[in-house]
Amino acid sequence: MRPAARSPELFDLAQPTTAVLRAIELGSFNTAANAATPYAAGTALAGDMRDLINLWQSATGTRVKDRMIGGTISISKRRPLRR
Repeated sequence: MRPAARSPELFDLAQPTTAVLRAIELGSFNTAANAATPYAAGTALAGDMRDLINLWQSATGTRVKDRMIGGTISISKRRPLRR
């Protein structure tokens, strides 16, 4: 049996997902003051969240970073997704 083409990205998702889910279960983001913690520069959790987003995009082909602007999707100038 051949593994799926994006299997490495799916396995690589395990570690950052575990860290983020543990923080959620511990209630680390339950207050407004802590809500931005997963994105605060320089924290280990921010690195895990960034890895999780990047790997998710690569594994699924779903663009997570694009934002809706005026009803249309703004395409980022970042590197293309791996296929």
